[in-house]
Amino acid sequence: MLDDHRVLYNAALQERRDAYRHPPKTRIRSGDQPAQVKDIRAGDPDEASPNDALR
Repeated sequence: MLDDHRVLYNAALQERRDAYRHPPKTRIRSGDQPAQVKDIRAGDPDEASPNDALR
């Protein structure tokens, strides 16, 4: 699970770096990446809610 979070964080960081280096080509709004994370987690059956593990 930790490795999955690391990969996701690094991908998001690279996306922000690319957007910063090429502003006219790439634009990332403040809500874009959180929405992408929700979509990624919803499509990953291994990503259960952290609260599910406590039940």
